Amino acid sequence: MQKHIKKGTAMDIRQIMEELNQMFLSGKTQEIEAFLEEKCKEAGERGEFDVLPVLYNEMIGLYRETGQYDKSIGYCHDAIELLEGLGYEDTVPFATTLLNVANAHRAAGLLEESYLYYQRVFPIYSAKLEPDDVYFASLYNNLSLLYQEKQEFDKAKEQLLKALDIVKKKENMAFEVAVTYANLANTCIALDENDIAIEYANEAVRIFEEINVDDAHYSAAVAALGGLYYKKAEYEQAIEMFEKSRNCVEKYLGTENTQYQRLTENIEYIQELMRGKDVSDIMNQTQEHDTDMEKWISGIQLCRSYYEAYGKPMIETQFPDYKDKIAVGLVGKGSDCFGFDDEYSRDHDYGPRFVMWVTAKTYEEIGEALQQAYEKLPTSYQGVERIETFHGRDRAGVMAIEEFYKKLLGADLFDNPSIQDWLEVEEYALAAATNGEVFTDAEGIFTSYRNKLKAYYPKAVWYRRLAQAAALFSQNGQYNMPRMLKRGQFVAAELAKAECMKQAMKLQYLLNHQYAPHDKWLYKGLELQAAKEQTVNGQQLCGLIEQLSGIAVLPDTADYLMTVVEAIAQIFAEYLTTENIVEAANPYLDANTQEMIFRSDALIQAGDIMQMHATQMLAPNDRTAIIEALALEITKAEFEAFDKVQNEGGRASCQNNWHTFKIMRMSQYKTWTEDMLMQYLYEFKTNLAIGRNMIEEKYARMMESTAPEKYAEFADRLPEISQEKRAIMEEIIRLQVSWMEEFAAKYPKLADNARFIHTSEDMPYDTSYETYLRGELGTYSDKMLALYGRYVVACATAGENLAQKIMGNTIEYYGYLNFEEAQEGYPEML
Repeated sequence: MQKHIKKGTAMDIRQIMEELNQMFLSGKTQEIEAFLEEKCKEAGERGEFDVLPVLYNEMIGLYRETGQYDKSIGYCHDAIELLEGLGYEDTVPFATTLLNVANAHRAAGLLEESYLYYQRVFPIYSAKLEPDDVYFASLYNNLSLLYQEKQEFDKAKEQLLKALDIVKKKENMAFEVAVTYANLANTCIALDENDIAIEYANEAVRIFEEINVDDAHYSAAVAALGGLYYKKAEYEQAIEMFEKSRNCVEKYLGTENTQYQRLTENIEYIQELMRGKDVSDIMNQTQEHDTDMEKWISGIQLCRSYYEAYGKPMIETQFPDYKDKIAVGLVGKGSDCFGFDDEYSRDHDYGPRFVMWVTAKTYEEIGEALQQAYEKLPTSYQGVERIETFHGRDRAGVMAIEEFYKKLLGADLFDNPSIQDWLEVEEYALAAATNGEVFTDAEGIFTSYRNKLKAYYPKAVWYRRLAQAAALFSQNGQYNMPRMLKRGQFVAAELAKAECMKQAMKLQYLLNHQYAPHDKWLYKGLELQAAKEQTVNGQQLCGLIEQLSGIAVLPDTADYLMTVVEAIAQIFAEYLTTENIVEAANPYLDANTQEMIFRSDALIQAGDIMQMHATQMLAPNDRTAIIEALALEITKAEFEAFDKVQNEGGRASCQNNWHTFKIMRMSQYKTWTEDMLMQYLYEFKTNLAIGRNMIEEKYARMMESTAPEKYAEFADRLPEISQEKRAIMEEIIRLQVSWMEEFAAKYPKLADNARFIHTSEDMPYDTSYETYLRGELGTYSDKMLALYGRYVVACATAGENLAQKIMGNTIEYYGYLNFEEAQEGYPEML
């Protein structure tokens, strides 16, 4: 069915793109995904199908650049389906989307699919555009990259020359010309056409410098030129080019990265060469090294390419009826699955391979035959020989899906796992189960298992893991290490330092909601996280850990060691506080573990409540259900505290009415966020344990209005409220009173059956909504009030009436479908 564009669209795509550009310029990369997802959802809900294609193309590019290829490909299909539904198949925008889709498939290693999408672009551009249109130049440039991936460098060069012929004739396209020259230089190097490569590289560098561009394209072009001069033994020119490239890298990326280090190594190597070493011998070594590096391909790329070349044809020809029932990829143990492999990884359990995952039923039907067919495939590919050892025998071939996960994890986490089940699985096993890439999975069963794990720990488990890592960090780095140093126990101090570093890294992974890999890859993984700017103070933390690692454990280094340890602790303490993980974090991290365990226990208890009250088992990360369960847990705690309140005139009748109390309090708390509920529950129970009943205090504070003379007798015994806090409270109260007034005007019968609205209407035994709210807010801590204040402001910004939301929950508890029905039946409701 053809979709129709909504007329008079309310979404300004120019404004959206401007906001997006500002986020990129400001380095707010973590916010971009959520921003685009929100805009896609909004456009879809509004039916603004002219905006969606632009947003989908942005999502394709974002996920391609961040390596989230499954998501990128998903949006490719969405974009094509949408544009076809709009009848855009023969338009330039559709062809340009196909070009974006082709690029995404190329980046994901789906080279044949990518080629087919590129070919679909040509007839549309040819029908709609002039042969020298810049759109064609973009197509030729991108197609050349595909040919480079396929090692077909002669075809890549042909496409680049076509692109160059177009952009050279256009005005204001100097940058595009320079980039094309740079790509041509690298392609010619691969073809061993070094003389022409130097010409192209020089021209690229000249143009970049002429237009004052020194970005990554410029750095790469200069480095390529340096390599070419080196091959010609023109060492001074080579050093000059490598230094230019290194200066550029330092300017934008700093010095702590492999690119900077490699350029430095090149410079130092050539300088040694010029100081009189045997040039011929070193030249031979370097040429061998260069050849190896030119052949280097990451394990995951190698295996994906190997599957495309041999695995996919084998499955399609020998098992055509099962091709959609076989998931293929590389996931599990091994540095190549994590993307951590290098030239040293090739000595064991490495090489061209892939895993085929099938259901138990499919395995029974074809498992053995499929394994035999796999074993007949070549064991050597692109010059890399597969090396298998006893320990790596389960890293390739055919595997039943559930058995693969159970064997890797040592447990079954898919059949309503308990908190204990999660805690018993090693974190590095979870990292191995969610790493790598799935090349194809038409049936989706393997991926659905994988996605359950990638959703990360249930929050109760997360809090416990955080508490454990924080405790071990403190016990080793902040307590044991300095004590061992004082005692002269340097071996013990060294062990404590190592464990402190390990737990700091694990804590960082936890705060970034990523499973930590095996110990040997902990730091490598953090470096990559920090480089992608997807971390909590990532670069700073990596620097401190590396610094700590380099300090010798000696009597005269104790102060230096502790300075670095405390700097690491301070980073975590600030984050624990700002992200509401604890109320006010202590830099001695172990001091925060009690609160984190409390939050974990609260969520576990909430999960028990969910099971008791649900008709079916709820997922451990079902936030809506957890909010309701936490709200019920708070309400129960409050009712127990309410039962202990002593009134002047004796026990109030409402103290015996659990049903009404539950409805009133649950109606309010169900509108809150999980962070607010967790914070309030912690405060309420912690205060109650030391003898402070917040329910009793709330009613006491109300007496400032309802019984001022009596209030004056004990007011000095209540916790003091600062003027700043009172100002915040009154602003919140002003907003909420206005919402209640708005609700009363709209539904007067329902409002009449509730409290009076204003403090001016208070009577000794009839407290208004305003006074009740003032008493309640007065019991909140500064942290709780800040959370609540931000929440109220968010409601106002979104145009939501919080009073009406709470009343909506109330009428739902009383069995009414809507406010109109409740308005008619209000005498029976309350």
